[in-house]
Amino acid sequence: MVRPAARRALVHWAREAYQLSERRACRSVGVYRALVRYRSCRPSQAPLRARLRELAAVRLRAPAISSSTCCSGARAGV
Repeated sequence: MVRPAARRALVHWAREAYQLSERRACRSVGVYRALVRYRSCRPSQAPLRARLRELAAVRLRAPAISSSTCCSGARAGV
């Protein structure tokens, strides 16, 4: 699955390389024009993401417990 940003970039490239209109570039690439014109109105979460990455780098993670270690050979629920 290709992300919308990559599809927008492809349409932009097609417009520049072949000097097409937006409508023709979208049709040739197979993208809806609404996808190309859409602009998100959500606020940026860059500070939050940076803080989460900072915390993830500091915190130690516990190793994953495999199912064989968890059950130790005994059948659960029997």
